[in-house]
Amino acid sequence: MAIFFDIDGVLRDVVTPIFGKQDVFWDELTIDGKSIVQFIEENPSVLETAPAFDYIYVALEYEVNFLSCQPYHWRKYTNRWLHKHFPIRHLEGRVIYVTHAKFKMEYIKDGDILVEDYPHFENYNNIILVDRSYNQKTNASIRVYSPEELCTILSWSAKVRR
Repeated sequence: MAIFFDIDGVLRDVVTPIFGKQDVFWDELTIDGKSIVQFIEENPSVLETAPAFDYIYVALEYEVNFLSCQPYHWRKYTNRWLHKHFPIRHLEGRVIYVTHAKFKMEYIKDGDILVEDYPHFENYNNIILVDRSYNQKTNASIRVYSPEELCTILSWSAKVRR
Protein backbone atom coordinates (compact mmCIF):
# COMPACT_ATOMS: atom_id res chain seq x y z
CA MET A 1 0.00 0.00 0.00
CA ALA A 2 1.33 3.41 -0.97
CA ILE A 3 -0.02 6.69 0.36
CA PHE A 4 -0.04 9.66 -2.01
CA PHE A 5 -0.76 13.24 -1.02
CA ASP A 6 -1.83 15.98 -3.37
CA ILE A 7 -0.03 19.23 -2.58
CA ASP A 8 -2.21 22.27 -3.35
CA GLY A 9 -5.46 22.30 -1.41
CA VAL A 10 -4.30 19.47 0.85
CA LEU A 11 -0.81 20.32 2.12
CA ARG A 12 -0.17 23.82 0.75
CA ASP A 13 -2.54 26.78 1.08
CA VAL A 14 -1.99 28.99 -1.97
CA VAL A 15 -5.46 30.49 -1.60
CA THR A 16 -5.08 32.49 1.63
CA PRO A 17 -2.12 34.57 0.38
CA ILE A 18 -4.17 35.45 -2.70
CA PHE A 19 -7.67 35.97 -1.25
CA GLY A 20 -7.02 36.48 2.46
CA LYS A 21 -9.22 33.48 3.28
CA GLN A 22 -9.22 29.72 2.70
CA ASP A 23 -12.81 29.10 1.71
CA VAL A 24 -12.97 30.01 -1.99
CA PHE A 25 -14.23 28.28 -5.11
CA TRP A 26 -11.96 27.27 -8.03
CA ASP A 27 -13.37 29.96 -10.31
CA GLU A 28 -13.33 32.81 -7.78
CA LEU A 29 -11.52 35.94 -8.98
CA THR A 30 -9.24 38.35 -7.13
CA ILE A 31 -10.14 42.00 -6.66
CA ASP A 32 -8.19 42.63 -9.88
CA GLY A 33 -10.35 40.08 -11.72
CA LYS A 34 -7.65 37.39 -11.91
CA SER A 35 -8.05 33.67 -11.41
CA ILE A 36 -5.86 31.78 -8.96
CA VAL A 37 -3.78 30.48 -11.87
CA GLN A 38 -3.39 33.95 -13.40
CA PHE A 39 -2.29 35.35 -10.03
CA ILE A 40 0.29 32.58 -9.57
CA GLU A 41 1.58 33.04 -13.14
CA GLU A 42 2.32 36.67 -12.27
CA ASN A 43 3.53 35.90 -8.71
CA PRO A 44 5.06 32.41 -8.77
CA SER A 45 6.93 32.98 -5.51
CA VAL A 46 3.60 32.45 -3.70
CA LEU A 47 4.13 28.74 -4.44
CA GLU A 48 7.30 28.84 -2.36
CA THR A 49 6.05 31.03 0.48
CA ALA A 50 2.47 29.78 0.91
CA PRO A 51 1.57 28.44 4.35
CA ALA A 52 0.92 24.79 5.05
CA PHE A 53 -2.43 23.31 5.97
CA ASP A 54 -2.54 21.21 9.15
CA TYR A 55 -2.79 18.06 7.01
CA ILE A 56 0.98 18.40 6.61
CA TYR A 57 1.42 16.96 10.11
CA VAL A 58 -0.32 13.77 9.01
CA ALA A 59 1.93 13.48 5.93
CA LEU A 60 4.98 13.88 8.16
CA GLU A 61 3.85 10.86 10.21
CA TYR A 62 3.80 8.48 7.24
CA GLU A 63 6.06 7.48 4.41
CA VAL A 64 4.17 9.24 1.66
CA ASN A 65 4.49 10.10 -2.00
CA PHE A 66 3.55 13.48 -3.39
CA LEU A 67 1.39 13.55 -6.51
CA SER A 68 0.65 16.99 -7.89
CA CYS A 69 -0.64 18.62 -11.03
CA GLN A 70 1.78 21.48 -11.72
CA PRO A 71 2.84 23.30 -14.86
CA TYR A 72 6.54 22.73 -15.52
CA HIS A 73 7.57 26.27 -14.63
CA TRP A 74 5.85 26.06 -11.18
CA ARG A 75 7.70 22.93 -10.11
CA LYS A 76 10.92 24.59 -8.95
CA TYR A 77 8.89 26.74 -6.52
CA THR A 78 6.94 23.72 -5.33
CA ASN A 79 10.16 21.77 -4.83
CA ARG A 80 11.53 24.60 -2.68
CA TRP A 81 8.29 24.62 -0.66
CA LEU A 82 8.52 20.85 -0.13
CA HIS A 83 12.17 21.12 0.98
CA LYS A 84 11.18 23.74 3.56
CA HIS A 85 8.49 21.52 5.06
CA PHE A 86 9.74 17.95 4.71
CA PRO A 87 12.99 16.24 5.65
CA ILE A 88 14.92 15.14 2.58
CA ARG A 89 14.18 11.46 3.39
CA HIS A 90 10.51 12.24 2.68
CA LEU A 91 11.29 13.63 -0.75
CA GLU A 92 13.90 11.56 -2.54
CA GLY A 93 12.11 9.78 -5.39
CA ARG A 94 8.71 10.54 -3.87
CA VAL A 95 7.57 13.62 -5.81
CA ILE A 96 5.54 12.97 -8.95
CA TYR A 97 4.23 15.75 -11.16
CA VAL A 98 1.54 15.44 -13.81
CA THR A 99 0.21 17.97 -16.29
CA HIS A 100 -3.48 17.26 -15.66
CA ALA A 101 -5.24 15.94 -12.56
CA LYS A 102 -6.75 12.99 -14.46
CA PHE A 103 -3.23 11.59 -14.98
CA LYS A 104 -2.83 11.12 -11.23
CA MET A 105 -4.97 8.00 -11.40
CA GLU A 106 -2.29 6.30 -13.56
CA TYR A 107 -0.10 6.15 -10.44
CA ILE A 108 -2.74 4.85 -8.03
CA LYS A 109 -2.85 1.04 -7.89
CA ASP A 110 -5.26 -1.23 -6.01
CA GLY A 111 -4.67 -0.81 -2.31
CA ASP A 112 -3.04 2.62 -2.68
CA ILE A 113 -4.55 5.75 -1.16
CA LEU A 114 -4.60 9.26 -2.60
CA VAL A 115 -5.39 12.13 -0.22
CA GLU A 116 -6.89 14.71 -2.54
CA ASP A 117 -9.20 17.74 -2.81
CA TYR A 118 -9.84 17.68 -6.58
CA PRO A 119 -13.59 17.53 -7.31
CA HIS A 120 -13.72 16.05 -10.82
CA PHE A 121 -12.29 12.52 -10.93
CA GLU A 122 -14.43 9.87 -12.63
CA ASN A 123 -14.40 7.70 -9.51
CA TYR A 124 -13.19 8.10 -5.98
CA ASN A 125 -12.11 4.54 -5.24
CA ASN A 126 -8.80 4.74 -3.38
CA ILE A 127 -9.27 8.47 -2.71
CA ILE A 128 -9.71 10.16 0.64
CA LEU A 129 -11.29 13.50 -0.18
CA VAL A 130 -10.30 16.46 1.99
CA ASP A 131 -13.46 18.50 2.44
CA ARG A 132 -13.37 21.90 0.74
CA SER A 133 -16.09 24.32 -0.36
CA TYR A 134 -15.45 23.52 -4.04
CA ASN A 135 -15.84 19.75 -3.65
CA GLN A 136 -19.07 19.65 -1.64
CA LYS A 137 -21.02 18.08 -4.52
CA THR A 138 -18.39 15.43 -5.17
CA ASN A 139 -19.60 11.95 -4.33
CA ALA A 140 -16.69 10.39 -2.46
CA SER A 141 -17.10 7.41 -0.15
CA ILE A 142 -14.39 8.70 2.20
CA ARG A 143 -14.36 12.40 3.04
CA VAL A 144 -12.35 13.90 5.90
CA TYR A 145 -13.00 17.12 7.74
CA SER A 146 -9.86 17.34 9.87
CA PRO A 147 -6.26 16.10 10.06
CA GLU A 148 -7.22 14.03 13.11
CA GLU A 149 -9.90 12.24 11.12
CA LEU A 150 -7.44 11.58 8.28
CA CYS A 151 -4.89 10.20 10.73
CA THR A 152 -7.49 7.83 12.17
CA ILE A 153 -8.49 6.57 8.72
CA LEU A 154 -4.89 6.08 7.58
CA SER A 155 -3.91 4.22 10.74
CA TRP A 156 -7.01 2.03 10.50
CA SER A 157 -6.32 1.38 6.81
CA ALA A 158 -2.72 0.39 7.55
CA LYS A 159 -3.88 -2.10 10.18
CA VAL A 160 -6.47 -3.65 7.86
CA ARG A 161 -3.91 -4.17 5.09
CA ARG A 162 -1.36 -5.95 7.32
